Amino acid sequence: MIRFYEPYSSSIYNLLKKICLKEGIIVDPKVLQTIADRCKGDIRSAVNDLQSLCVDKTQVDVKSLSVLGYRDREKDIFNALREIFKTRNIKAIRDNLKNLDVDPKLRILWINENLPKEYIDSNDLVKGYDALSKADIFLGRTARRQNYALWSYACDIMNGGIATAKTHNYPNDSYSFPTWLREKKNVKVNSDVRDLIIEKISNVSHNSSKKSKVFLLTYFTNMFRNDTYFAIKMKNKFDFS
Repeated sequence: MIRFYEPYSSSIYNLLKKICLKEGIIVDPKVLQTIADRCKGDIRSAVNDLQSLCVDKTQVDVKSLSVLGYRDREKDIFNALREIFKTRNIKAIRDNLKNLDVDPKLRILWINENLPKEYIDSNDLVKGYDALSKADIFLGRTARRQNYALWSYACDIMNGGIATAKTHNYPNDSYSFPTWLREKKNVKVNSDVRDLIIEKISNVSHNSSKKSKVFLLTYFTNMFRNDTYFAIKMKNKFDFS
């Protein structure tokens, strides 16, 4: 499976800015930043939010953000998974999921995580993964060609193909957050903590962040782990929680 990495909010901000310039619409930078931060890496959602704010307008200010509100995307995707795994009517699935505001690249991760937990029959599971792999191919083409019209094909295969792959009704109704996304978020948190420690070491030692990372971080970490007195002192000094 092709692994898609979640874009940074800064990248989404720049994309939204380009769209505004192309369309000739003046949008407050705070609006663009809020959309980029709120979408949690979901480009499709960010573009949809921008579009909803810009309809019949040539200028958008911060006050316009009040119309967006927050979505419970996890609840939406759980409902979508139930629709795919529990029904077989392709038209009904397409109609019910056409407004699902979750990027197809994220959908495929959710389905990949939960498919083996749902389709217990090995034949159903094989057919389900076959449909998922075909959808993944279309998503890969979308990314390479920047042709987002292919998303609709990927979604039809992903949703309808997997729904019709089953020959049994399964009792499972509990779905899990994608393991890879959870691990990736943990890595980012650890990276942010490391950068914060480096920044504090740099301020105290009057060294650059680069020098602190290369020459001091390992020494500091070992001391922190092995010397309780040092750890307590540094925790108070650096205000570690």
